[in-house]
Amino acid sequence: MAISIPIFTAQLAKARLATNQANARAAKASAIAAYLEDDTVTGGNYDVDAGTFTKGSATTTTVSETTDPSTWTVTGNSNLAKNVYKDNIGITLSNGSVTTYYFK
Repeated sequence: MAISIPIFTAQLAKARLATNQANARAAKASAIAAYLEDDTVTGGNYDVDAGTFTKGSATTTTVSETTDPSTWTVTGNSNLAKNVYKDNIGITLSNGSVTTYYFK
């Protein structure tokens, strides 16, 4: 039984990270689609629940990450493995490429 708890905890952290990665990929797709419609878009907020992107300034951040979500790891991004961020994800863009993800 004692061995099961660390294994379960590690798997739970991986699941939380995977959820945040999936949400970040959805946010990126929405932000880039907004940029393709209007090339003056430099950022905005992705509503995770509604699946919509709103142009503007990215929200205040609790956790930020500048690299591609596929490179995030449990050990390298402990906050992204501790919590599933369900609120808006802020995005900043530079020439149509995401430069930073902001999790609130």
